[in-house]
Amino acid sequence: MLKLILNQILALAGTFLKNAFRSKGALGLILSGATLMMCTNIVANLYVGEKARILQSSGLFLLGIWGLVSAVYLGATVVNKEIQDKTIYMLLVRPMHRGTYLAGKWLGVVATLFALFCCVGGIFLLNITTQGIPLSSSHAIALGGIFLEWCLLGTFSLMFSTFTTPFLNGLFVYGIWTMGHLSNDLFVYYKNIEGEPHAIFIKLLHLILPNLETFNFRSQVIYGSDITAGLVSLSFGVALLWMFTLAMAAYTIFSLRKLP
Repeated sequence: MLKLILNQILALAGTFLKNAFRSKGALGLILSGATLMMCTNIVANLYVGEKARILQSSGLFLLGIWGLVSAVYLGATVVNKEIQDKTIYMLLVRPMHRGTYLAGKWLGVVATLFALFCCVGGIFLLNITTQGIPLSSSHAIALGGIFLEWCLLGTFSLMFSTFTTPFLNGLFVYGIWTMGHLSNDLFVYYKNIEGEPHAIFIKLLHLILPNLETFNFRSQVIYGSDITAGLVSLSFGVALLWMFTLAMAAYTIFSLRKLP
């Protein structure tokens, strides 16, 4: 039974990965990401003496943005499109448990994001090395943190796709990304307005939404600061906890949903 479930999950993930790269959208993401990554050289040349920092900062920031774009694109097709096309019924009547279906889709999303990340991230590394910037372990850790953020956004997108439209899915994921990177600023703002009527709402936003700055090691790479093992462990733990929570929420919502 366990072997059958694993085979179903791997088959779903493989199918999702193949279909993602058969479409023009995934190739468009790679080509446009590569083009923008190379355009960072133009921006870097405008700042005399700061080329290395600008190249690394803009390149890592662009990678983070591309995680948001990729998660929104994949979220538009991961579950909702199959429900609209009625292809999901062919899978669920086999029979296939809904949890198995979601697990396969999640693995497919992560695998697709990993492939996209390797392509765009590889261009980033190639770009900075050709400009004479030496690679270090900080670059590997920073890239790992960005990929964790990609996976978290992809899991959010999967959860939203179980109950909402592609447009709202993208809107919600964009809101999570924006507020998640402003989480520390929200806390500072809350401290400044503590006691005001709307301070509780600001505090709830800070507590409920994930702090995506946990995965941001861009400043350590740019300024050559050490990245401690504690920070890396915290990022990994936060990502796992959030992805597990979101997966359980997606399973609960999808199990309760009555498909027409």
